[in-house]
Amino acid sequence: MKVFKIFLLLIPVTGLIFYSCTKLDAPYVAVQHHHIGDTIMSWDTIPAVRKVLLEDYTGHKCVNCPEAALTARSLDEEYEGRLLVMAVHAGFYALPGADEYALDLRTPAGSEWNNEFGFTSYPNGMVNRKTFESSRILGPGKWAGSVSQIIDLPPTAQMMITNKYNAGERKVNTTIYNRFIDEMPGNYTLTVCIIEDSITGAQKNNNLNIGPVPDWYDYVFKEVLRSSINGSYGEDLVTDPDPALTYLGRFETTLASGLVPQNCWILAFISNKETREIIQAEKKKIIP
Repeated sequence: MKVFKIFLLLIPVTGLIFYSCTKLDAPYVAVQHHHIGDTIMSWDTIPAVRKVLLEDYTGHKCVNCPEAALTARSLDEEYEGRLLVMAVHAGFYALPGADEYALDLRTPAGSEWNNEFGFTSYPNGMVNRKTFESSRILGPGKWAGSVSQIIDLPPTAQMMITNKYNAGERKVNTTIYNRFIDEMPGNYTLTVCIIEDSITGAQKNNNLNIGPVPDWYDYVFKEVLRSSINGSYGEDLVTDPDPALTYLGRFETTLASGLVPQNCWILAFISNKETREIIQAEKKKIIP
């Protein structure tokens, strides 16, 4: 899939949008990409805000994971939309079991990230996939301090997401606009995910202060990664970006059965292709 450069013009939208559609090759046969031939937009009214991604690697058989999820949620509330949380169910604690623990929240992308970044114990996480004190993998006790080190830095990129949902076909059309504020030599990728809130199932727990032990049968899973719609590491967005240009990706995907559209979000992030470090992230509900 190509990502197309759009010149940034500081005038209102006046033109019509034309597009054609081509289907991606396997394994992303559910995703279609639309080439926008012409569009005009302005970033003048879009606030430039750094948004940080916290990935919480977890599993429903991990007894300490509910407490870590509360830590992530409290940070989310503290930063009021500037911190995005994605719960990645991966590893041995995420394996489905019998009876109440048959729920399987693993994804191919989550499993690949879990293996590549080297997670061996849970709960653990990453903050923008950045290294802090010689480690990219961070325990919940280090999440707050790591987030605080970078969240107030000036943003180096901006993102904007628009979604359109067809309920009859369960199809989501997503357009993601990306602008680099600074000149940043290097190769950058765009990864587009679906996350879902409010999934109820069984969760192991050892903290009576936050819920039933040892089995929390009506636990509510939040911000769960459900898929990466354009591959585990996304696609090439741009090499040596030009701050005068807007870089665009347009996607169409069908929601898997079982996902509740009202509880789903598109979450996207821009990464440095070589280091994997995330420089900006954004999310938008599929149904406002």
